[in-house]
Amino acid sequence: MSCPEPFPSTWRNPERHLSELLSNPYYAVLATLHGVVQSASYSVFSAAGIESLPLPITTHSVSSPAGLGSDSIPVMTKLFGQDVYLSDSGQFLLELGVRLRPDIQGVWYSMPSFRGEDPDSRHLNEFSHMEAEVRGNLGDVIDLVNNLIMIISRMVLAKMAGRIAEYAKGLRHLERMADEYRAPLIDYSEAVGRLSGTATALNPHPAGFTLITATGERKLIEHFGGPVWVCHPPIMAAPFYQGREPDGKSASAADLLLGIGEVVGAGARQTSADDIIEALLSREIPSADYGWYLAMKEQMPLKTAGFGMGVERLLAWIIGATDIRDVQILLRTKGFRSVP
Repeated sequence: MSCPEPFPSTWRNPERHLSELLSNPYYAVLATLHGVVQSASYSVFSAAGIESLPLPITTHSVSSPAGLGSDSIPVMTKLFGQDVYLSDSGQFLLELGVRLRPDIQGVWYSMPSFRGEDPDSRHLNEFSHMEAEVRGNLGDVIDLVNNLIMIISRMVLAKMAGRIAEYAKGLRHLERMADEYRAPLIDYSEAVGRLSGTATALNPHPAGFTLITATGERKLIEHFGGPVWVCHPPIMAAPFYQGREPDGKSASAADLLLGIGEVVGAGARQTSADDIIEALLSREIPSADYGWYLAMKEQMPLKTAGFGMGVERLLAWIIGATDIRDVQILLRTKGFRSVP
């Protein structure tokens, strides 16, 4: 088997991108892989009673506003003379969709999301976002995601194992997940303890909690020999909409680490409008844009949980890329005009 050339990395030299798209077989593999992931996801969600919900790409209620618990910069634009944000997540509308569909278990979507920070090896400005919201708790969502990764791995192996093996230098990572593997869980505080002796793995936050850095995430993946769930971060390190654990100090949330780091963020949601208002105030986030969200919680309280997956991060793990910019089919990166 001939070894393919390294990833084209046309984001370093965007004027090459169109020519590479039309001539480099890597992009055919990448496009096929996107299709396989979508097909596998449809099958998993359909079997679980979770149906797709069409959503707009604009919003007034960003899920990661500036403040504690946010790790991204919203992107504002003007549409029909009005200031709006490009969607960073469809989660709030999925929460609405669950309430609209009492006859099913949940709703999901896959579409672009937008972030305004500078791109790097782990972050894109426009990326493929897969999210789902279900009736249930954090444990239910972790089980759903584990099953999703398992079925995706099986379908990739069934449909394109040879082509993936060339780039990923093997298939062991997929075979392991395909064999009903369940990623282990570690409590956030335990993860911080394990990383305490590793330089640059932890970043103390002025608000009094400790953040796990990208270096720390890689160390945890190495320690567990593959995927791992990091659960129950400090409440102020989580977004305002995440529920609290019974201890009142940690969030009912978890991140799945694999490949280049966090690929999935999951959590149970606040069910009380009063709790959300308190969380907004504690993070100094204005509540004006969230009036409808608070009204929804008041009028129809419901225990739900969900997840968001960065699809390109998953693809990077599948195909063996260490830089997320190498798994873009069409470049949409801050700082230059993309063609096409």
